[in-house]
Amino acid sequence: MVFGREPAFWIGLAVSLVLGIVQTLTGNGLISDAAAGQVTDLVNAGAQLAVLVAPFVAGLLIRQNVYSPDTTQKIADRAAATGNTDIGSPPAG
Repeated sequence: MVFGREPAFWIGLAVSLVLGIVQTLTGNGLISDAAAGQVTDLVNAGAQLAVLVAPFVAGLLIRQNVYSPDTTQKIADRAAATGNTDIGSPPAG
């Protein structure tokens, strides 16, 4: 996954890097203030969108690592029937 397990970290890192590069290029006179302003506006708009989406992405990542109540009950039933308390993979069915 692109964001790994820390989407907010990766969003912040990307925004910081892009804005740092733009400011460095502007300070060295390699790009105009107008171009730097446009890039900064685009990056800030993208960052705001990414921050809005980050909780959804985090939820998707978290959901892959938890069991539903039905699966949890199947695991408990299997453990009771077999004496095997190893969670392992969810039971089929």
